Amino acid sequence: MRTLDASLRPQPAVLDSLRSSIGRYLSTASSTSWAPRVSAPPPPETTQTIEAGVSISQSAVHRAAEHHKERRTQLHRLVASDGWSWEGAG
Repeated sequence: MRTLDASLRPQPAVLDSLRSSIGRYLSTASSTSWAPRVSAPPPPETTQTIEAGVSISQSAVHRAAEHHKERRTQLHRLVASDGWSWEGAG
C-alpha cells in the first residue's frame, strides 16, 4: 500500500526490516501475555499531515489500515494490556 509520494517514502529495505521486527515482537508478545479483547483502532488521522503540505491519500491510508487490520488489532491489544488507551498512545 502506497500512501505517500515515492519521493517522501523511506527506503524499502528499512521498512521491510522494521515490519519484520514488529511482526516478530507481536508474535512473541501475543503468545506470552494476557491481552484484552479489542477491535482494530481507527485509521490514523491525516488532517494535520495534509495541512502540513505532505501529499498523502486519505483513501489509501484507510485501505492500508484495513489491509493491516489484524496487525493493528494486535498492537491495540498490547497497548490496552499495559493500561493505556489507543488515543493516549500516539
